[in-house]
Amino acid sequence: MANILEGLPATERRLEEIRLHQQDDEVCRKIQQFCTEGWPDKSKLNSAINAYWPERASITFQRGLLMKDSRLIIPSSLRLDMLDKIHAGHQGIRKCRERARESVWWPGLSKQIEDMVTTCPTCCKHRKNHAEPMIPTPLPERPWQKVATDLFYHNGKTYITVVDYYSRFFEIAPLKSTTTENTINHLKFSVAMASQKSSSLTMDLNLQPPHFQNSPKNEASHTSQAALTTRRVTVKWKELSRPPKP
Repeated sequence: MANILEGLPATERRLEEIRLHQQDDEVCRKIQQFCTEGWPDKSKLNSAINAYWPERASITFQRGLLMKDSRLIIPSSLRLDMLDKIHAGHQGIRKCRERARESVWWPGLSKQIEDMVTTCPTCCKHRKNHAEPMIPTPLPERPWQKVATDLFYHNGKTYITVVDYYSRFFEIAPLKSTTTENTINHLKFSVAMASQKSSSLTMDLNLQPPHFQNSPKNEASHTSQAALTTRRVTVKWKELSRPPKP
């Protein structure tokens, strides 16, 4: 037991503080008694102590401290402060749980860590919004058997992109206007080229302005990905084509 306490990331002063708070906590005092005299039937326990029942075999009382295996049991009066220390540095849920497993425990700790990180204003401000997973489209049997088309905007200009579902090859063309007639005219060349390669061409037309968000309820948006790729290439090309500063 001495070796376990020495290995904890806590000073003697901190251990003494936890020891005193355990002694002042009614639930902790009861559990200390159970560790010495044995646990009664579960039906005789109140709701607060019932939460400790599933872990009773791993709870011990040594050197004036309640522990679960090698972790200190934290009384209710210290839990908010301990949660703040666990979340120091604004780590994510997994990292905070790993930190807690090194030294402390109380019933419901894992869920409280999740709630704390999820509602932390600083973490919410810097949290990345992960895109919903895309559902891949079935692969056609040959190139240009099925294509998709969409519109996107870049630097104040409108472009149309056409993507082959088989090869993911895409073509880009600027649009002076987004009328149906003008859009179809720009599609004619791509359609003609595709028709030469496939006699059973089908088209997936989506001529409304795209919002570049994919939902698992829909197929993967190859046109959106092509548009984003074109944007990155265009930006890099512009940077490379700038004349050097004198």
